[in-house]
Amino acid sequence: MRVLYLVFLNDRRREGLFAAVTSRITSMSKRLDSFDVLVLSYRDTWAVKTIKVLIKGSGYTAEAPDRFEQDGIVYNYVYLKNNIIRILLRKTFGLDFVKPYVKMIEARTDVESYDLMHVHWAQPNAYIAGLLKQKYSIPYIVTSHGSDIHTDPGKSRAQRNRLAKSLDKADCNIFISEFLRQSAVELGYSGKNSKIIGNGIELAQFDLSASSPVSSSKANNLKTVGFIGSLNETKRVDKFPEIFDHISRDYGNGVRFVVVGEGYLKPFLARFTDSRNHGGHGNIVLAGSVDHGKIADVIRGFDVLILPSRLEGFGLVILEANACGVPVVGSSNGAIPEVLGSGGIVVEDGRNFEKRFARAVVRLLQNPMDGRKLKARVQKYSWDSVVDEELGIYREVAGRRSGGHG
Repeated sequence: MRVLYLVFLNDRRREGLFAAVTSRITSMSKRLDSFDVLVLSYRDTWAVKTIKVLIKGSGYTAEAPDRFEQDGIVYNYVYLKNNIIRILLRKTFGLDFVKPYVKMIEARTDVESYDLMHVHWAQPNAYIAGLLKQKYSIPYIVTSHGSDIHTDPGKSRAQRNRLAKSLDKADCNIFISEFLRQSAVELGYSGKNSKIIGNGIELAQFDLSASSPVSSSKANNLKTVGFIGSLNETKRVDKFPEIFDHISRDYGNGVRFVVVGEGYLKPFLARFTDSRNHGGHGNIVLAGSVDHGKIADVIRGFDVLILPSRLEGFGLVILEANACGVPVVGSSNGAIPEVLGSGGIVVEDGRNFEKRFARAVVRLLQNPMDGRKLKARVQKYSWDSVVDEELGIYREVAGRRSGGHG
């Protein structure tokens, strides 16, 4: 079987979506005859680069590589010019004219040679795949991952309608959670041809018996509350100072906080961290970005992982924490309750959330959960299991086409 992948990725941030998509493709690659991966993206024009440098200064990276490699697999970029008019239309009216991608894809590969297309990230990749299907009668599968459904379409009716139609035209839609499928239905998608296949993890990487460096917190008998993710309001990072203060008051001084990740709220969190640490009231570490291959070592140093998100399409870090024997305290938003299950405590969002959330964290610090049971509950989320399900869909979709029904 020969597959064309159309994906959306940022190779400068190799966690979250990047890790989920590349892990899926790496695991599936062992089962395919051949495949190609095209990354649909934008390349800033000179004018846009100049404006971004003025706004972001040294924080802006203009580099736009032609390709990158992950796990021995080549990911080739296909760029549209990101000019000022395109940005204004996208930001103001939710309009994005992406049809030129079709000719660019045709110039890069022989579209007719594939048995099917698999899209990772629905907006706008599913629309592009729909145009290619219309022209070449090649079936396509869409895997939706999160904000491509629940955030990106925003208030733009045009984007919502285009997305819903693209999902309806797909031969199969894979959603990583039931919450995400329901979110797509609310956008106007009919719900047909849908499957729920969650993200997976490399279980061996998170083996409880694996050796890892002894953290300074363990050596000093400190409990560690950790967070891994983007530093933004969706993750409720703006409320971390309040949550950390409540935990410190309820538990005492024997706790430290480790925040792993990058994002626009990092300067805000750094100011709070400096004032708190200089005042001698706590131990807060902003660890920055960590390579995904080292995440297991980081998590093993946690006693509790927190995920107080306002919205979450899946929450892969929940599985990663449980696989390391670490319980999770999460909010009741998005797919968190669906994924967390018995792996920790779900705190209902609402009034006094931060205070109630902190109490749940303290409860787990004082009464640790059985790490072996936590690891046992995530065995079904191996990438092998995920790929087994997806391969069955590939064969069914490709079979319909070869049988003259696609």
